[in-house]
Parts: sequence; structure tokens; C-alpha cells
Amino acid sequence: MRSALLLATVALAAGSSVLQPEKSVTLTSEQEDSTNPEAQQDGWCDCNTPDSKKNYYSQCAPVTGTSSTRLVVLGSSFTAGVGAAAKADTWPSALQTELGSRATVTNFGAGAATVLKTENGGPGGNLSFWDRPQWRTFLVNRWDVVLIMIGHNDAKKAFWPDSCSDDSTMLTCPVATDMQAMLKLVKTRGPSEGTAPKIALLLEANPTCCKEGARTCSDSGSGCGYCVTCSGSYQEKYTGGITKGVDSNVRMVKLPALMKAVAAADSSITYLTSAADANPEKEVASCERGTLGATTSASEWDPDNPKACAEVSAAVEAGTLASTCMGCRSCHGGHSLAGKVAKQVASDLATNNIV
Repeated sequence: MRSALLLATVALAAGSSVLQPEKSVTLTSEQEDSTNPEAQQDGWCDCNTPDSKKNYYSQCAPVTGTSSTRLVVLGSSFTAGVGAAAKADTWPSALQTELGSRATVTNFGAGAATVLKTENGGPGGNLSFWDRPQWRTFLVNRWDVVLIMIGHNDAKKAFWPDSCSDDSTMLTCPVATDMQAMLKLVKTRGPSEGTAPKIALLLEANPTCCKEGARTCSDSGSGCGYCVTCSGSYQEKYTGGITKGVDSNVRMVKLPALMKAVAAADSSITYLTSAADANPEKEVASCERGTLGATTSASEWDPDNPKACAEVSAAVEAGTLASTCMGCRSCHGGHSLAGKVAKQVASDLATNNIV
């Protein structure tokens, strides 16, 4: 079955070079983050043919460029571009601008994807990265450089096992073993048979809202100036009533430790914190008062407010915060964050002689 599926994907990749057209969409009261209306959960990845509900793509194809160096980014919603109003606003697109003719960048981000396989406790409904067209298309093509920014959905309470938080079992827990299995296959897709690609495992940018595992939610931009601590219970209901909230200690401490350990166990893997470095976390101590800046009409917020993201968004819509305030209003970041991440990633790739 898998062989037939891979052959079908080869035929698809060979015949597909034109990707989805550029679109732009503005925020609405129902939609917290900008995204691609053609595939709302898959953002602006290099794929096409959305499903009937316009959530995910069913087909993908590598980008054809002028550079002989083929670079692919494997990731989840932040890489795919959920939170970006246009494809040009995604961090892989910004990385292409930074690298210029040094590499041709393909974005194989997959919204909601996990490293964890379904049979090991990952999500059903073909949401695991292992079951996505982005992964299948990756496997039937060859690459010079592979950047992997994935694992952050695994930090959700529905998927993260306690064994992954225990230092003594971290490298043998399901998330780590599935990540190692993925890296083993990635090594087989280098530029030629028997030659592995250059591989970097990247920590994603620090989360910008409480429900994605941030410890603080803030925005110091002009007209913003608010800061809220993300204590309290930040949970969402997943299909079937399963809780998928994110423990901030898992997202900000345990996940980075696991990824670093996986990379350290294999000398051919480079671990980069570029994206997190581009978006440093605000210290919890500076948010203890939970206050909004003097530039707004509000005076003080409850630092334990479990609805911080929603209320920041409401304040923006009410005009008490500048419309440019993103912070915890947009859980996936946006154009500004994408540019910062791409610039830092490009610098670190050069420093480590990857590109």
C-alpha cells in the first residue's frame, strides 16, 4: 500500500510545479489568526488541491528554482504560515529572500502536525506529519538541506507523555523515538544515493499566546505596552472532547531539552534555536502586575486571566489597543515575526556552514 502511495506521489510531484495563487485575507471577529482561505489549517505551504472543507491540502510539489541547492522546511502551522496574511509573509518565504540564489526553498509545513505517530499516541484523522502529503512528497524527492521545525504540537497535553518530561526516559519516550525515526528517513533523501542532506533541527519561535504554552503574553510596540502572565488553565477541546491545552513548562523547557538531546545523540544533526532567539520571551517578573500600558484606556488586568488572548483581541477591536498590536492576539505570529526568524535562521545556517 505504501509503495503504491509513494508512486502516486512521484507522478504528482513530477507533474505539479504551479502552486496556489497569492491571496490576502484580513482578520475577522471569528478568526483569530490570518491564514490562507483555500486551506485554513495548512496555510501557505507549497501544496495544492485542498480538501472539500478547505482545511488541508491533499497534494504537494517541490519548488523549482534557479539554485542547484534544494532546501526544504518540514514543520507545522508556524512554518505553513497560519497567522500570515499572504504566502510572502511566511518565514520560509522570508528565508528565500534572505538566501537569494544560495538555495531554493520549499515550504512543507503542515498545520496541526505532530512528530508523534498516531499508533504511538498522536492525533487521528491523518494529522500526524507521517500521514501528510508534505511528508510523502518529501520522501520521493532529493534534497541538499533539510530544516525540521516540528514537535511543537506534540507538547499538547493530549499527546505529550510523562516519560518525555523525565530526564531518565526522555530519549526513549514516544516523541523522541518517532523524531529519531523521522531523522533516520530524512538522512536517506540526500542529493544522491548514499549521500545524506545537511540536517538542522530547529526550535520553533517562542509562542506568542497563552494557549500555545507561553509563560507571558506581551507586546511592547507603539500603542501596545501590555503584559500578561499566562498562569491559570489554558485549554482547548480537541475533537472528541480531548483536552489539548499546552503546559508551559513542557513547551518552554521540556520540549527544547528533548530536541537538543535528540540532536546531541547524532553528530550529523545540528540543533538551532534561531527562531526562539529572534523572539525572546519576556520575563515573568516583568508581568507580575498584569498591567496595560498608559497608552491604552484600560488601567489594570488580572495577571491570571485565562482569557487573556481573547481580551487583548477585544481591546484591539474596541480601539483601546493599537490595531498593530499582535502579541497574544495572534497565536501564530505574523509578517514581522517571520522576517525576524528568517534573518536569524539564515545567519545561523551560514555560521554552521549549512547554506
